[in-house]
Amino acid sequence: MEYQIYSKHDFAMLQNYVNFLPSNLRHLRKKKNLRQDEMQNILGISRTTWSNYETGVSEPSVGSLLKISQFFGIKLDSLVLDNLNGGEKPLERMGKKSSLKRIVYSANEDIASMVMDPQVGFAYVLKELQKLRQDIDAIILESKMK
Repeated sequence: MEYQIYSKHDFAMLQNYVNFLPSNLRHLRKKKNLRQDEMQNILGISRTTWSNYETGVSEPSVGSLLKISQFFGIKLDSLVLDNLNGGEKPLERMGKKSSLKRIVYSANEDIASMVMDPQVGFAYVLKELQKLRQDIDAIILESKMK
């Protein structure tokens, strides 16, 4: 897999443009004429949790993102990275190719410290892998219960 290195300025721009998830969730829900409380029955999450996703107060787990993307019939990367209300993709707006294999961005500036200090980067990656493992285990367990 090929990765491209972005500058700190690029990451700042990504923070402003990449996270279309909250508005996309609202757009997709309204497109299906659903209320927030109806998402509880569909996805098994509370109305408050869904509202927090739509307002950007919190973000869904990987497992929840998978359920959401399956329910709405949309690719996971499009759900997060594309402006489903129309408009250009964030990487196109930045003048970067939209075929980038992976984008990493952070609300705080930990990315710069991960690049400068490999131990910090390793600790971050390990923590994220542990979270993903928990999400995968939860999905497997849930699928066995059905």
